[in-house]
Amino acid sequence: MKARTILGSIPLAAALIFSGCSTFQSSADYQQHGYADEVRSSVDRQIRAEWHQEPPEGSVAQTYSSTLWARYWTNRIAEFRTNFPKSKDYRGPTGAQFADYIITARRSLGLPELPAGM
Repeated sequence: MKARTILGSIPLAAALIFSGCSTFQSSADYQQHGYADEVRSSVDRQIRAEWHQEPPEGSVAQTYSSTLWARYWTNRIAEFRTNFPKSKDYRGPTGAQFADYIITARRSLGLPELPAGM
């Protein structure tokens, strides 16, 4: 009887989970409305990690190092300045605006300055 009750509630649970959910966005819609938020969240998450002296994303086997972070941000900023966005449907801040945001946000927290030319 208990298994029947659980199985009977699966359609209701699925309806509650997916109601109002934007999981099924088209690629163009996502590029126009969701991608910039995702990029900004990722940047903010990495700035918080640096602030808490954690290693950058993808460097979990290493310990905190300002040199490691400088390399991470140098690469990320270069990518924003040269190869962003990758989709013609993208609508949001430019890569240069994201690069400037990284520099400004890090500076406001007193994090180490990045190498000249950023």
